[in-house]
Amino acid sequence: RHTALNNTIISSAAVPHSDLLVFGTSSGAVLTFDQVENRVEREVHMEFPPAFLSISHDGAIIFAFGEKGLIQAYDLSLQHIMLYGVLEESPTHKYLDLGKYFK
Repeated sequence: RHTALNNTIISSAAVPHSDLLVFGTSSGAVLTFDQVENRVEREVHMEFPPAFLSISHDGAIIFAFGEKGLIQAYDLSLQHIMLYGVLEESPTHKYLDLGKYFK
């Protein structure tokens, strides 16, 4: 199958028990792609390129990891899920920065 995208795909993951694939691009976009319909379902742009994508075992949550310890989470409709550390009163960004804990 061939589908034209404007950016380079740098990460991908398959949603368990589904026909959906998730792609991350070099411009910071996360896309859900329906293999049956052969089309992009949804797209969201992040503040960093997703170097690695992981899907929860039940397929409900997409985790996008940046190269410098940044993590952002989405549900399957690509709605943002707020993540923050235990010591944070309220999150200041849409992502969790674990890079500040490692050197």
